[in-house]
Order: sequence, then structure tokens, then C-alpha cells
Amino acid sequence: MKPKYIVVISLLLLLGMPATAATEATPLWTHTIGGTGVSAVAVSGDGSAVCAAGEDGLVCLSPEGAVQWSSPLRMFDVALPDDGSVIVAGGFDIQIFAGNGTQVGGKKTFNAIRSVAVSPDGTSYVASTDGSTIVEGMIAGNSTTETATGEDYLAVSLIPGTDYIAAGTESGSVLVTSAGAETVFWEYRASQKPVSDIAAAEGARTIVACTRDGMVTVLSRTGLLLWSSPVDRPEGVTVSRNGDLIGVCGSEGFALYDRSGTKMATIPTAAGCTAIALNRDGRRVAVTTADDVTYYSLDGEGETASVAMVSGAGAEEVPAASATPTALPAALPDTPTPTQAAPAALVAVAGLVGTISLLRRK
Repeated sequence: MKPKYIVVISLLLLLGMPATAATEATPLWTHTIGGTGVSAVAVSGDGSAVCAAGEDGLVCLSPEGAVQWSSPLRMFDVALPDDGSVIVAGGFDIQIFAGNGTQVGGKKTFNAIRSVAVSPDGTSYVASTDGSTIVEGMIAGNSTTETATGEDYLAVSLIPGTDYIAAGTESGSVLVTSAGAETVFWEYRASQKPVSDIAAAEGARTIVACTRDGMVTVLSRTGLLLWSSPVDRPEGVTVSRNGDLIGVCGSEGFALYDRSGTKMATIPTAAGCTAIALNRDGRRVAVTTADDVTYYSLDGEGETASVAMVSGAGAEEVPAASATPTALPAALPDTPTPTQAAPAALVAVAGLVGTISLLRRK
């Protein structure tokens, strides 16, 4: 075989190399809850608290997996601020607890709570109901405002660093709205099926949602589509505060992606996955099955879990199409961040291109 053909084949192989290194997921502990099902999980931003909610109530655990307190009240969702000092949970009403389990507030609602979110500093929260309303509240003073939204917001997220709300609707749209739902800055039709879960990074740099037709959609702060990918029965999504790490929970376990859509790891779970939550810096992730919660380290601590790596490029990108708002913060970029391993591959490619040029001269 002629040298120039060897170089060309090498170049093609390099271009097909996976662009990111493996992410290790190491289980720190598993707490069995049992009962009739766990449907939600939350991790404090600093990783100091984990709370899981479901048909049989709410349980909050320490970073070591010890039960701190529990409540028998049926809950559909739960949220924690950065320091874990307050817990906001939603069932048939909104319940607010202090970090030690003492109830410090809440609100009775006519309709069941679909989703809850709390600000990173623990001062405010938002909840959506199945009566096409959202409830916005302040923890101090236990004051609330309820606003009609016109359709059910099945999932909500308070966007860190802003006063805005990201929401997923029953009609399959993902949107960003102001407090009180007065202004919808943009709306992206992700699916014809309802949105199951939504998560937003600082400044809405990365917004990720999953829908009931088995799709995961990742958007920029201006509603531009970064990528989308099918997942077998996705139940939950999560994103690190900086928007660089995305977690997706499905019927066979959970997967981790970078912002460009490259799948970094797949971690199978025996009983599937019902909910997922990353902490602020993406170094811890809590995952629930129907009857337990497992806390993983993503920085190499503990015993490495079974991680199936996926080779090659990430999810196929789809052309972007949505309106661009004028009022969202512009401090963070919209373009996907390059993977960490890309520079080395580019250097190798550049070297091979130079070699081809030399061969042509001979």
C-alpha cells in the first residue's frame, strides 16, 4: 500500500475517534425505600443532602446515606437549595421543611402539584399544578402568588442567576417565562407529547427536557436547539450548574452527556431509573429506581460502577429553529463547548495533513 493511502486511512480513523474521556460513576451508597414507588429525587448544590419522594412519602439522607428524617406524606416532587437548609416538596399540597425535618411553611392548593423547584439560595420557590396554574412563593414569611398559565406546566425549573422560569408543557413545548408568567420569552415545540421533566443551568445556558415520546431535547438560553436524541422511556433529566454535564434517566439506567451531545457514560441499573439529580458542580449524582436511591461520585471516589462507554461522536445535531428573546442575560455563550480531548485529535490531524502535503511533493 502506498504511503499516502496509509496516511489518508489514519486520518479517517482519527476523525472517528471518541472526542471525550470516560466518566467514572462510583456508587457511594444505596438506600432501600421499598413501598409502592419512588418518583423524584433532589440533591443540594453542595452535595450535603439527598431527598427522595414518592407514593410512600419523603426521606432525606446525609452524604453518607444515613436517614436524617422522613415524612409519610405522599409527594410527587422535591427540590433542595445549594446548602440543603430547606426542602420544598409537592404532593396534594406544597410542603416546606427545614433541613432537620421541621415543617416551616407550605400552601394548600385545590389541585395536585406536578413539579417544584427552589432557588439556589433557598429564598423562593415555584410549583406547577394540574389545574394550569403556577404557585410562586417566598420561604420567609410563607407568602405565595398563584397565576393561571393557560395549560398545564408539567415540569418547572427556576433558572439560577435569573428571575425566570423554564417550563415544560402538556402540549410538548419547552418555554422560558418571566415571574408570574407575564412574558413568554420563547417557546420551542419539542414534541407532540407532554414534557416529563426539565432542568436549567445558570443563566439558562443549557436547558434539557425529556418528553413522553422518548426524546431528550437540549436547548441554549435563546431557545436554539443544541441536540436531541431518542432514549428508551426517559423519566428524568438534570444538568450541572455550568451546563456542561447532562444526566438522563431511562428504563435501562442513566446516561451522562456533555453539552455538545457526546455520550460520556452509560450506567445500567437493574430496575431501571425513575429520577435523577446532579449537584451544583456535577461531582455527585443521585438516581432512584422504583424502590431505592443510589448516590454516585463522578470524581473517582469509591468503587467504580459498571460503566458502558459509547464510542464515536455524540447525538446528531438538528437545525435550530426558534425565536430569540431580548431580555435574557447574554453573559454566557450559546454554542456547544468543545470536548476536552478535541485539541489533541486536531493536532494529530494537522500533522497528517502536513505529511500528505510532503508526500505530494515527492
